[in-house]
Amino acid sequence: LPLVQLLQTGADKVKRMAAPALAVMRTSTKVALMEAGATRPLVQLLGAASAKALVVMLSRAMRMADGAGLGGGTSVSELAHELVECFMGLAEGDPRIAAMAAGVGGVVPQLIQLLETGSP
Repeated sequence: LPLVQLLQTGADKVKRMAAPALAVMRTSTKVALMEAGATRPLVQLLGAASAKALVVMLSRAMRMADGAGLGGGTSVSELAHELVECFMGLAEGDPRIAAMAAGVGGVVPQLIQLLETGSP
């Protein structure tokens, strides 16, 4: 996707100009961008505006068998690790997102356990 390529390799000025439009996109559109491999750049660019899409992706990762990950052939463990890092980074700076993390129904702790032990 050209938009994913822009988020991954585009000039910082262009990314900053695109940020307002990306911030108001529907959660489903942000999820599609994450599935296409733009998780880190999207979270870096949008910060808290990407939190709901991260929750959706975390929930999906919990339901997937390892080896069937999203975005560029990554495994679920790799995807989960990336999502947890991004989500916890957002939660550190925003109490609303920390509360959202608590309300995900234990997904984040389960993902961390999955990464550490190989089983949820």
